[in-house]
Amino acid sequence: MANRFEFIIKKLLNFCNKFKIVALKKRFCDKLKRYIRFYFAKMSMQTATQRRAFEVLVIDDRCKECGLCIELCPTKILDRHDNYNRFGYRPTYIKDNAGCIGCKICEYACPEFAIFVRKADTK
Repeated sequence: MANRFEFIIKKLLNFCNKFKIVALKKRFCDKLKRYIRFYFAKMSMQTATQRRAFEVLVIDDRCKECGLCIELCPTKILDRHDNYNRFGYRPTYIKDNAGCIGCKICEYACPEFAIFVRKADTK
């Protein structure tokens, strides 16, 4: 679990270094680091049977192919689609919805609000 956390922090810092505005970079990185630490502490206390099923929704026309969600996903269930949306970008798609742990890092990192995570219906 600690290796996964360090990997995500390293990826996060690489993306944060690309920001031009220092204040935005610091605020964004600090909030996301705090969230990741909190989430991994919470997940380590749960067993596999206590975890809920989640579903990832992507609005293809909002996605601008920035790749933040793909790089920051701890379970690597997201990937770039081969097809283009109506604006000429290749949107993100979900390889395996069952692998989602519900951390919502992709949702919080998306600058275009194109990706959402919700609890899956188990009916």
